[in-house]
Amino acid sequence: MYPTKYFIELRKNIEKRLRKDQVLIYKAGSPFIWPESDYILSYVVIQCLNLWVVFSRTYFLSCVLSPLRENGTQVTCNPSIRTFNDAINQAKKAIKWGKPYEPPWGKTQIFMDSCNAIGCSNNQEIQDAFSIQISNNQYDVFEDLPKFRNFYAHRNEDTANEALKIARHYSIPTIPANNHPTKMLLQPTYRRPQSCLILDWIDDIINTVDLLCN
Repeated sequence: MYPTKYFIELRKNIEKRLRKDQVLIYKAGSPFIWPESDYILSYVVIQCLNLWVVFSRTYFLSCVLSPLRENGTQVTCNPSIRTFNDAINQAKKAIKWGKPYEPPWGKTQIFMDSCNAIGCSNNQEIQDAFSIQISNNQYDVFEDLPKFRNFYAHRNEDTANEALKIARHYSIPTIPANNHPTKMLLQPTYRRPQSCLILDWIDDIINTVDLLCN
């Protein structure tokens, strides 16, 4: 993904990729076959988080180009922000990021603070996009998904326990039969429309992207 003057392009790009991940999830869970299902979930979780991080950075940088939202309004930022480097440096200053590399754009608060730091004209809509998702779902995919990404990246007892801790937030039992992050992600959650948690999360990312781009 590259910075663009049209948010519709950005939205379609990430949504197309996430829909492909949904198809893989259906294959992983019907029927559940070990270890193939585990391999698929590992790929999808890491892919979904990477897509979100890239989208966040691209969206932020696109604001420098005065892009059009899908509703026809134009996004502007502070006139002093003329280049991508200007935007990144302003964001790092605002969030007190003293490291030589770029901030972790996938973190919700850093993303919102960075957009605010460069004076995005749609800053309120950006904040609303995240608050709507959290209020509707009573949890935050952008906080929980990285815990599963860490498990699949490192696969040790500590990362597994961190991932499984959130089961109670979704009313998913951590009985021995489900006591593995992959099995947990393929379980249905309480009062949610999809057949498993990971599909709910993908929908939540897509819905957030829609709100940000519209």
